[in-house]
Amino acid sequence: MIPASKIASGSPLRDASAEEHVTYYIELCETAHHAAITYMEILGNNAIYIDIETYKKLAMLATEFSLEIATILSLLRQAASEQWSSETILDKTEEKRADFVHRFKGKTVPMVQEITNHFRALLGTSG
Repeated sequence: MIPASKIASGSPLRDASAEEHVTYYIELCETAHHAAITYMEILGNNAIYIDIETYKKLAMLATEFSLEIATILSLLRQAASEQWSSETILDKTEEKRADFVHRFKGKTVPMVQEITNHFRALLGTSG
């Protein structure tokens, strides 16, 4: 969730070149992609210990998280393979990031809250 939050927040770099912003987004999206894979592996390895309702909620979150990251990462990988200019990459990335923010706030954040509430209820601490 933290890499996704950082993507949603945008580049923290000030007075940086387009190339530096692009490098920031590439590294962040690769980190987020790796985090999503790790999350899915851990979930799969521990599925036997999780009730089906909880597993479905966690799996849906993993899928949503992966899809969100993939939209930006696929653009960045395409740009690298086609050797776009840094300015073009940054412009296109910011466009995708705006879509990402909308989806992240509208779908992922509520999913995380629902899962948090679910776990609190299971632990008897929902209050």
